Amino acid sequence: AGGQVIALGERPINSERAFPDGEIASLAASWTLLPSGLVGYLPEVIASPIAMIGAMNTPLPMIVIGFQLAGAAFLPAFRFRKTYLMLACRHFLVPLAVLGVMMILPSVNRTVRLVTVIAASCPIGVLLTMFTPKARGDLDYATALVSLSTLISVITLPLMVGIARGLL
Repeated sequence: AGGQVIALGERPINSERAFPDGEIASLAASWTLLPSGLVGYLPEVIASPIAMIGAMNTPLPMIVIGFQLAGAAFLPAFRFRKTYLMLACRHFLVPLAVLGVMMILPSVNRTVRLVTVIAASCPIGVLLTMFTPKARGDLDYATALVSLSTLISVITLPLMVGIARGLL
């Protein structure tokens, strides 16, 4: 339901197209290999491509969002009440809830707690715009949400970090 509110505008979600079998299999493999520590023992012929793909983790989404932003229409996103609700939840409710949880975990290192609040305060991820077409969602709406979220985070991220530094 959350993804539907965030990305799909007025179109219904098709969960079978959102997460095809190949993507689920790759997620399952990574969740198995990473915690087990086996990644460090993989042969070079396997480890090297994994490292190269991992190095594209930041630049590739930036290129994709750049192409999508070039043709984005922002004004239609303001017509929906859910836009305001989603942005308020993402930039205020979620970070404050995470901050509340971090405040009741004093045994956890302060830096770890602060980084967790920072991560919760960041704008909507670019992956939203990558998965929206697979779910047959409204790409223009998803792109507008990512862009609006990024603009709002210029104000809300420092605000949440300041609050967290004062309370943690």
